[in-house]
Amino acid sequence: MALSRNEINLRRLLNKCELMVKSKQKKDERFPQYIQSLEEMWKTLQGTVSSKGDGSVREYYERILNLKIALGLLPEDTFVGKLIDGTEGSKLSPRDELLGKNG
Repeated sequence: MALSRNEINLRRLLNKCELMVKSKQKKDERFPQYIQSLEEMWKTLQGTVSSKGDGSVREYYERILNLKIALGLLPEDTFVGKLIDGTEGSKLSPRDELLGKNG
């Protein structure tokens, strides 16, 4: 099934934010707006996606939480999962991830 415009935009912004965190741009003044936009896109996606069962919506939420933890917007003990610092990275290239390839 093809990705919706909202899901594509969510993936792009998530990847951009994760790249900014990895490249030590945590103090960027745009982050609060980016995080707010990510959460709004996620809520919209959650309401429109039928239950696929693949967990992609949950994965997006986990990645948003990881960003918030990395930026100090949430305490670290709020969420236990993959760290954004690269200790457990995606096996797909960013291009493949954007295109929705399964690897």
